[in-house]
Amino acid sequence: MSLSIKQQLIAQLDRILSAKLEALAASITSTQESRDSDTKSSAGDKFETSREMAQIELNNLENQAEKTARMLNELKQIKTTSTATIGYGSIVNTNHGTYFLSIPYGKLQLDGTTYYVISMASPIGQ
Repeated sequence: MSLSIKQQLIAQLDRILSAKLEALAASITSTQESRDSDTKSSAGDKFETSREMAQIELNNLENQAEKTARMLNELKQIKTTSTATIGYGSIVNTNHGTYFLSIPYGKLQLDGTTYYVISMASPIGQ
């Protein structure tokens, strides 16, 4: 495979994940502000439930942000040089599709070709 395709895949994934991380950061900030601005009313249970739901949402967003940041970091570890063996960072053509062994992302379109960006830990990746 051409190294330029691998570099293009990495660049596109970097853009997508960076945008997702920015959106998650904005959502985290908004959720924190919402949780912190919730005032205690005479209905104490309603206040506690509202704050707890906001905290659960905040925890979910933080977990997603951590996972996305970890995937971005893993993406930056990929070497763009060609190797003789299939491994992390390889692009593999099969009769079932073209796979980019890197991060667990899923289907990605590049120049009219569909690539399946999968983890080495996935059943197909192994």
